[in-house]
Amino acid sequence: VRLVGSEMCIRDSAVGITVHNGTDTAGLAARAGSTLEGAGFTAVTVSPGVYSEETPTDSTVYYASEDKEAVAKAVAKELGISNVELSAEQASSNPIVVVLRS
Repeated sequence: VRLVGSEMCIRDSAVGITVHNGTDTAGLAARAGSTLEGAGFTAVTVSPGVYSEETPTDSTVYYASEDKEAVAKAVAKELGISNVELSAEQASSNPIVVVLRS
């Protein structure tokens, strides 16, 4: 349990999270991964290289199943991302997958 602003935020910090850089900004995914680790998430994987898929066009946090929605929303909040979507297909490498766009 962690206090975020005036809200209590309960999260499963051990849920696997993969972060992809879908931009030309070197190190963006690594910085996002560090932000998540600093927020207490313990199973963050930064994918090497540039994410080559065309979708999504905006930064998005995907979660694999409904029971991971709260964690996905907490990840999105930490990274300032407004798009959070349920997609087992997109979140196949880990229960939570982040795609960063500019």
